[in-house]
Amino acid sequence: MDPPKKVWDIGRSVRMCKEGTILRAEVVPNAKVNSWERVDEWRDALRVKIAAEPRQGKANAALLEFIAETFQIPTNRVRLMTGQTSRLKEVVLIDLDYTRARARLLEVLKK
Repeated sequence: MDPPKKVWDIGRSVRMCKEGTILRAEVVPNAKVNSWERVDEWRDALRVKIAAEPRQGKANAALLEFIAETFQIPTNRVRLMTGQTSRLKEVVLIDLDYTRARARLLEVLKK
């Protein structure tokens, strides 16, 4: 039997694309604070808690701002690709190197 995966095994939740790096995220809105939680291995997605409510795009906007802040890039380089009305989303980090994105996520998830 394989040992359980660590919380920082990000698996297929991060991948490369032509534009940069894609993050697959499962968003939990209405949280107390914005935070990176863990990897949902079943969904191959990073679980992210967002303080905004899921109304009129507020949670999506807050998610994009939180991701930009985490990776220290401008918000105009973070774009929602899929999942506008779903908890499961794909976000592209434009011109962000996959290796750098993966390293930063591992750093954030270990805290």
